Amino acid sequence: MLDKRQIIEHLRVADILISDQNVKGSFTYMDFGLKLRDRIYSQAILFLEKMDFQRVQLSDIVEKANILKIDHINQISKNYFPIEGSENLMAAGHEIPFYLFIKNLTKHGKLNKYPSGFFHFGSVFRYPKKTKFPFSIGEKRTFLECYFTYTEPKDEEYCFNLATEWNRRFLEDFLHLPLVESVRPLITNKRFSKKTQCIDTITPLGRTVNTGMTYLHDDIFSKVFGVKVRVDGTNKKTVKCVHFGISDNTYFSYLINSHDGLGFRLLTDVAPYCVQVILNKDCTEHDLGVIKLFKFLEIQNISYKTHSNAEGDVKKIKKQSIVRGIPMMISVSKKEGDITLSVVYRGDLRIQEIQNLKIINEILLQNDSEIIDVFNKRKNDSVVYCNTVKRINSAVSSGKVAKIHLNQKDESVLLLESQIDSGEILGFRESQTKGKDLISGESTSIIAYISRRI
Repeated sequence: MLDKRQIIEHLRVADILISDQNVKGSFTYMDFGLKLRDRIYSQAILFLEKMDFQRVQLSDIVEKANILKIDHINQISKNYFPIEGSENLMAAGHEIPFYLFIKNLTKHGKLNKYPSGFFHFGSVFRYPKKTKFPFSIGEKRTFLECYFTYTEPKDEEYCFNLATEWNRRFLEDFLHLPLVESVRPLITNKRFSKKTQCIDTITPLGRTVNTGMTYLHDDIFSKVFGVKVRVDGTNKKTVKCVHFGISDNTYFSYLINSHDGLGFRLLTDVAPYCVQVILNKDCTEHDLGVIKLFKFLEIQNISYKTHSNAEGDVKKIKKQSIVRGIPMMISVSKKEGDITLSVVYRGDLRIQEIQNLKIINEILLQNDSEIIDVFNKRKNDSVVYCNTVKRINSAVSSGKVAKIHLNQKDESVLLLESQIDSGEILGFRESQTKGKDLISGESTSIIAYISRRI
């Protein structure tokens, strides 16, 4: 089990964030934490830009009348912050500002191509929720909100699948997080979405967390706000939408999954820099051996940061580098005028002399391989097939994800959730293997996942 106090200490030592002692759940992002967070989000944004999505900065202010229009579908007004002396509120999300923005674009003939994608990256205010640490911290959450607009029914599946694939590619192929993917049961689906694809990350907390959601808004919001466009001189058509994205849930999921007791262990593509170079006594950046090292790292496009003995305590920077999870540390020492480069190994701080600089690439690859192996093992150990309610309860109560064969009928969902002690049905997906439906006993290829969510 994760040690909460140890993680809080490591977040501080690594300069990721520091908690506010006055307001419970509040914190301040620190320099390294912002660089790490921005590194994660920038890769997600790069994937969007390759899909030809346009970046926008949506308004945070919404008229109360517009929020009330949507409350009969989803009561979101309670999450918005009233502005004293006005009929406006501060947005706790940007769905309404987005649809009003699209309505304005179409009004002025600025949006004539469909499908078209847009994304908003920024913060919204969310009061800390009563959830499991570290997902309970932070009053200002970062969101990458993405919207895929279309007008033709034939484009619905294309937009939905592309949005889901973006989530999958980022969470699974880039961050390598242990996860399960499913379609949310219709009976528990959000009223503002006609279909919801969920990607839940498995965590060492014994609970899963929503990290990649794809919502099929279809025309639910558009009809309320009258978002229509005339395409090719024909009658006006409603602009429909698929909404997807990630939030700080992804960031915190990665952090706690990467924690190994010593600190956070980072993949080379995620780390703000891959190599910490430590210049010990009498070593400088002008020594020939150091110059050769820097040149090699630059040619190999390996990012690095340097700390010299003259700048302060070397032991402190070694400890901080381990807690931060920098993929590699190189210690530079000088004896009788000769420069020696050594790898400082994580954990025992064992030092091994570098005979050939090419070993740096091998060590960085090994770092990634070991992290991915841990994540894969977590998934394999956490997902347990169950064929009785008793086994479901045992698995979920011990922090596992139960996998069962079950049809998608509402009555099956309600009946099963009334019988399980804790947790919920995350969603369904098609399986290559058929099995007995837990409720009806009939043969089915549909499986469901059950866990406790954060």
